[in-house]
Amino acid sequence: MKTTYLLPTLIAAALTLGSCTSDEGRPISDIPDMTMHDSLMYYFGQLRASEYWNSAVSDTTLRSEQSRKAYIEGLRAGINSLRQNDSAYNAGFRAGVRLATNTLTYESLYGHTFDRKMAVTGAAYGLQNPKNADFNEVQQKYYDLKQDLSEHRMVNELNKLHLELKNEALDNKLTRINDDLYYRVLKPGTGPKVKPGDLIYISAEYKRNHGLNLGMPSPEELRVGAAGMPDIMTEAYCQLQKGMRAQFYLSAYSLFGMRCEVLGLHPSDIIVVTVTLNDIVEAVSSQDSASYHVNLPKIPDLKK
Repeated sequence: MKTTYLLPTLIAAALTLGSCTSDEGRPISDIPDMTMHDSLMYYFGQLRASEYWNSAVSDTTLRSEQSRKAYIEGLRAGINSLRQNDSAYNAGFRAGVRLATNTLTYESLYGHTFDRKMAVTGAAYGLQNPKNADFNEVQQKYYDLKQDLSEHRMVNELNKLHLELKNEALDNKLTRINDDLYYRVLKPGTGPKVKPGDLIYISAEYKRNHGLNLGMPSPEELRVGAAGMPDIMTEAYCQLQKGMRAQFYLSAYSLFGMRCEVLGLHPSDIIVVTVTLNDIVEAVSSQDSASYHVNLPKIPDLKK
């Protein structure tokens, strides 16, 4: 009698697919004459299914029957793709899968369809002679191009966020400060406006334009224009007078830079900052305040 080894989850993802073929949708107890090697493969497959369901937590489209069937089709294709005793073919196949995976990521990131045949052309030329594929030279060109693509992507993102901000301003009758910043006064204040170098007491609330609170803490005391303060907020504070309450509309990128994606925000997401200026407790001299300056993000020249 052969022993069934219970190692720890392929086929669990297919349990509900309704197929009765020999390699789908059966618990291990229903498969006769399982060897130790069979059991190892079975549970290796189930581990892949477990990974699949973990991915389905964030990507709910994977839960559908159609997606699970497609996964099994892809799994079979992968299993049958490699050749026994042909390490060169297998290495090329694995490189092709990696390239295809990276290409899908690039297409999503840069919004462009890439010609995969160019990768084959480049590889074929490089394999004609080692001199055709100098690693340092090729790597430098590759990363230079990625940097250029990232810069073009950022230009598009900045143009998009400016358009979205402008439309938001029109819908909400906001006052333009610059292309990155709009506002409206909820309660007027009195006295001179804040200037760089002033020490101010405020209360602030950060929300998405559809109302979701970002849960950011609001420091009570701030030195306007101090190191670490986003330039866009320096410009915003300089619109305030004592007692004023105002709402500022700006993009996630202008507020957080590229850190916005770490915070789960898209660069063009619109943030609404509601600020109440409670007091100006200290103002530096005009000579000192001249050392503070506001540098707003510049839009790259689209003609380049």
